[in-house]
Amino acid sequence: MLLFSSSTSWGGAAETSPLAESPSPYLQMHAEDPVQWQIWDSNALKQAKKQERLIFISSGYFACHWCHVMQRESFQNPEISKILNRSFVAVKVDRELSSVVDQDLIDFVRKTTGHSGWPLQVILLPDGTPLFGFVYIPPERLRHLLLRLEKRWLDNPAEMSRLARNVVKELNEYNKILDQPNEDSNGNNLPVDKFLADADMLSGGFGEQNKFPVTPHLLNGLSLYGVENELLKEFLTLTLDNMATLGLHDSVEGGFFRYTIDPDWSTPHFEKMLYDNAQLAQLYLRAGTILQRADYRSVGRETIDFMVQKMRTRDGMFISSLSAVDGDGIEGGYYLLDLDILSTVLDDNEQHLFDVFWLPQNTSIDGVVHLFMPDTSRATPEQLDGILNVRKKLQQLRLEHTLPEDRKILSGWNGLVLTALSELLQNEDSPGLDREYRAIGDKLAETLVSKYWDGKQLLRLRHKSSSTPALLEDYGYVAEGLFRWGEVTSQDGFINAAGQIVDVARENLYKDGKWQATDRRLLKYSSAIVTKTAGEALPSPPTVLKRVEMLIAPEQEISGIR
Repeated sequence: MLLFSSSTSWGGAAETSPLAESPSPYLQMHAEDPVQWQIWDSNALKQAKKQERLIFISSGYFACHWCHVMQRESFQNPEISKILNRSFVAVKVDRELSSVVDQDLIDFVRKTTGHSGWPLQVILLPDGTPLFGFVYIPPERLRHLLLRLEKRWLDNPAEMSRLARNVVKELNEYNKILDQPNEDSNGNNLPVDKFLADADMLSGGFGEQNKFPVTPHLLNGLSLYGVENELLKEFLTLTLDNMATLGLHDSVEGGFFRYTIDPDWSTPHFEKMLYDNAQLAQLYLRAGTILQRADYRSVGRETIDFMVQKMRTRDGMFISSLSAVDGDGIEGGYYLLDLDILSTVLDDNEQHLFDVFWLPQNTSIDGVVHLFMPDTSRATPEQLDGILNVRKKLQQLRLEHTLPEDRKILSGWNGLVLTALSELLQNEDSPGLDREYRAIGDKLAETLVSKYWDGKQLLRLRHKSSSTPALLEDYGYVAEGLFRWGEVTSQDGFINAAGQIVDVARENLYKDGKWQATDRRLLKYSSAIVTKTAGEALPSPPTVLKRVEMLIAPEQEISGIR
């Protein structure tokens, strides 16, 4: 799929969009929009202050289906583009490339509306103070909202500025409350009880609507596991079983999708992210050891194989994601199967080896299905051979489709892959496989040290003549990956590099007794770094936000804007 060209003109003008030369495929694909997008930097703020305009900042990522939809419906809409160009400074952000500003925006919208996601839009004052945020809305509603904002800002900018600053003030008070330690009445932490407080004991995982793996939380659960805690074991095995055998897992090529849109792990949202798969590989490998489940270790090893086969570059690094939308613009089109075609490829016995789940509501193609991996824990050798043959046939069918890739190389996410490889080698008992994975890990570790670390600074991303400095998460993920790889393979050089990276992170990002995600901030709002269990309720939105909503839209339209 040809998404961009280096010679793209910006909104029909002679000049080139600043997005065209970005290392982000997501930003590059917006370079042809009629919207005069800017990148998020100090120049955008200077322009907004000089022109006395509100900032319309929109954050998303390449693999996001609804980001593509909103681009097609709204950002390529001539009327909406005209309003944005006339009265706003429009800024596009790749949430994977600018994760700190995205996290602050997500935090702002989540705490003021009760939920958030991508594509994410936030209206800022010219100085970078957030006023109002929302996720996807249809184009006509967006047009109406922009016109209301335009009029209100022209009529009474002082009132809107005052309200925005009051919103941020109230949120800062909420953040102080959320940052308090959570203990029981006797001052004792209850880690297992607290962990299970938000657990879904019927389907596994956390939450009652869509289901994310929440892998770090599950790794914490494994660290709490003891043979005497049957309830914790029941929850962990239920969650791990359902994630591996239902819709979150790709039973044909391996790897995990980002989340499911239902609470039963059935209907996936089809993008595949490197950081998800790296962490899930580690989770299943560790769970296989702790819970003594060989099938979990197989899932972990298969997930690493998926990343190596589908996401590894020639220089041994790993790309960021595979899109939810296939080359024909169909969400899940690469993974879904036409039942009539399926019946011509597989015989009756082969069709019964997989569980079929209908997904007519998720696609414009009639009669398509998504396949679940069957439970192979009690399968006979003949059945296992049959499943392997079926997978090969279905993989061949997928060659008829294309799957766009986000080929950004992020150092932190590659550090997560190195940690997963370390977890695998720690308990690998096959000499042949050990040598194969050792070569993959050595190449990855060497590239991280030689190209992303110069002894004084870690890079998040390298691109042509410019580079992006690392964030706290990159320092942490890369240091952990190098340290664990050095330990497992007895290579002191990687252990020493990890120590140096930690020292530099402490020097640059540890201030006044707290870690900072970055030392560079433009947004006039910073999310609190708090430890919360999944699904834990947040305080109500600031009362002043209601006045903002009433200022820009009639009451009956507020629910639609959210």
